[in-house]
Amino acid sequence: MECPKCGVANREDAERCRICGAEMMPRLGGASSSKICPFCHARNDVDAVFCARCNKLLGEPTKKSLRTEKVKEKTEKLYERRYSDYPSSAQRTARLGLAGIILIMVGVFSIFDVAFTMGVGVAITNMEEYDQLVQENPRVKSFLPNLAVCQSIRVVFACFALLGGVAAIRRLGFGMAITGAILGILTSGSSIIMLVWAVWGSLMGLLFLGSILALILIVVSRREFMLT
Repeated sequence: MECPKCGVANREDAERCRICGAEMMPRLGGASSSKICPFCHARNDVDAVFCARCNKLLGEPTKKSLRTEKVKEKTEKLYERRYSDYPSSAQRTARLGLAGIILIMVGVFSIFDVAFTMGVGVAITNMEEYDQLVQENPRVKSFLPNLAVCQSIRVVFACFALLGGVAAIRRLGFGMAITGAILGILTSGSSIIMLVWAVWGSLMGLLFLGSILALILIVVSRREFMLT
């Protein structure tokens, strides 16, 4: 069969030209005796019900069917990728492993920080000076409940950081890894103890910078999440 574009001879069952890559149109006895597939635009026999190339139902496609096919093709293209599809990047790097370890450390130390902060808050409320402050300013009485709410939010952020670390190590769930890194930044940067204890402040500061590094590593290595 000759290529309709460059005229080079190809095999009878060829779908594309071996030289120019143009799509080959099989001769089926004229346009009146052929049926064009609305999805892959291949020619089929006039009495064909399903396309011989893509195996889809022949006929006039609806907007819904076209939209469904586009989503399906995009999903299949995503999950059928292999390492060979990304020659410019390493097949498996240590970047995601490092990012995952950092996020797990952020989550663990943030939970310790929350527990320590709540312990300090309870100790403050048991002091005699606290009772005097409450008498002078009743608003101080809401200190412990507000602290508990804030620290509960930090616990949720820390749990997401742990999940994001696991997702980064296993290379499953790019969205979860990104979410864990962002919330890891927030939970490590919102410590109260770090403001009064220099040693703990240095540690949480390093974890805060580590969370930013983890976020960068995850974004840079996002293609590794697409590999099967």
